[in-house]
Amino acid sequence: MRKVDGIEHPTYAAAAVAMGLVEDDRAMLACMAESATLDTPVQLRYLFVTMLLHCEITNPLALYQASEPHMLQDFNHRLKDIGRARAACLDAINRMLRGHGKSLADYGLPLPDVTLLEEDPDDDMFGAIDTAVRWTVQLDNLNDEQRTVFNRVMAAVDDNRNISKLFYIDGPRGTGKTTLYGCLIWSLRNQGRSVLSVAFTGIAASLMDGGMTVHSTFGLPFGTLNDDSTSTITLQSLRAQRIRDAALIVWDEAPMSPGLQLTVVNRLLQDIMGSELPFGGKPVLFAGDFRQILPVVRRGTRSDIVRSSIKYNSLWRNLEQFNLTRNMRADNDADFATWLLQLGSGQLPAVDGVQDTVVIPREMVCEVNNLIDFVFPQQMSLANVNEFARKIILCPRNDECRQVNYTVLQRIEGVHRTYTAIDTVVVDDPDEVANYPTEFLNTLEPDGLPPYNLTLKVGSIVMLLRNLDSKRRLCNGTRLVVTELRRYNFKARMLSGGAQEDIVIPAIPLTSSGEDDMSIIMRRVQFLVRLSFAMTINKSQGQTFDRVGLLLPSPVFMHGQLYVAFSRTSCSRTL
Repeated sequence: MRKVDGIEHPTYAAAAVAMGLVEDDRAMLACMAESATLDTPVQLRYLFVTMLLHCEITNPLALYQASEPHMLQDFNHRLKDIGRARAACLDAINRMLRGHGKSLADYGLPLPDVTLLEEDPDDDMFGAIDTAVRWTVQLDNLNDEQRTVFNRVMAAVDDNRNISKLFYIDGPRGTGKTTLYGCLIWSLRNQGRSVLSVAFTGIAASLMDGGMTVHSTFGLPFGTLNDDSTSTITLQSLRAQRIRDAALIVWDEAPMSPGLQLTVVNRLLQDIMGSELPFGGKPVLFAGDFRQILPVVRRGTRSDIVRSSIKYNSLWRNLEQFNLTRNMRADNDADFATWLLQLGSGQLPAVDGVQDTVVIPREMVCEVNNLIDFVFPQQMSLANVNEFARKIILCPRNDECRQVNYTVLQRIEGVHRTYTAIDTVVVDDPDEVANYPTEFLNTLEPDGLPPYNLTLKVGSIVMLLRNLDSKRRLCNGTRLVVTELRRYNFKARMLSGGAQEDIVIPAIPLTSSGEDDMSIIMRRVQFLVRLSFAMTINKSQGQTFDRVGLLLPSPVFMHGQLYVAFSRTSCSRTL
């Protein structure tokens, strides 16, 4: 059993590393070496940064030194000088790391010789011009409701008085919230002012210019917050200065945020700004739709969920509220838009008087056996990915999605490859490890973790389970199509927008939250994706699809789920 892919290794331990069955920097070295023979230097540098940020490398310098000749090839070809090429390579990596609040120094890597660096060309000049033209047109086309909010927020930003400047925009899907705050963000940045764009989920953040998650922007602790929770940001840090410099904070998907997030961020901003005013007197624009999904409270009652929302936070009374009511997308199917708004507002009649039930229009209903055929073609491959890339089946629960994903995977042409994870339990007492055999851990699939056995095909649609790079729109929930399967990594391409070239994805250590139905915390090293021909309704919030199938083997179980599911597409014909 020392032979792997036709190569006999000197020891069983070395063979286990080659098979990816144990954690070791050698696996990371092998991953980089495999990529070096197949990928571009730019892709290699992104892969290296991903490993630094997520793979817990024990010796980053050794990994860099082994990979440097391949990572700097493009610079060396252009500059014809190895010293300048090395400086340019290190500088490029450092720029990537700075986008995540890190630097080469954090990993014990050498800094570039700045005397060997060339000045940055203005490569994005034409892109900036296109952006300016696009947002100027959008600004000119704001409707009366949008214009009122735009003028009020801009006036508050320009108001130097020491007063509270907090706003909330409520509006159902299609009423132009995204366009409105996009115009605000562009207008202020066009004036040379800084704006922080944040959202509760990575998907929503990726749709905003320069968007980041609330957690990462404000240094919020992961897991359940309490009244004593505090931010990890220090007052003298660069992150604090970025908050201090912001003329406006735009917070999208605010209804999904637990009310305690507002409490923690409020304390942070008061400390940073040195002011007792709500949010330190900083102008903040919250936006969202309370018809959608509220904060998730595990095993919580309806009243628990409502009490956890931002409306029950004492800061809510300080927000000046606006409503957007004009649907900008309803021209093609006005009846569906009206029905959807009634569904979200609780205005549809109940079935035989039974609370929390509604009648689904018959034209939207089909037999279960026909649902997959309605959404996906019978034969699927990378060659016809455009026929199914923007289509999805939604289910209330993860186990229901798993069954659908397995069924649809069989429609993908070609051979499959199964990747095996490395599982360990996280315990304080080493003696407790023996109580959790590896074979038992392998059977588990906690929320937010990939499966132990991950089976993929070229042409498979997968979903990221963590935020990799928000600037490239590689966020938790981003869907990709698999383009190449290898031993130590695989390549995938975003289905729309964001990074245009293929992305190299390595195996990454992930830890379960310990807040689901399992009482243990486990660590799994695996590619951070799941199949995503189907996804949960909760995960779909913030995304739009060309065709949606809604499978309800079990009822929806929380506020807003049915409304979110039906609003993932723009008309009843594609649902």
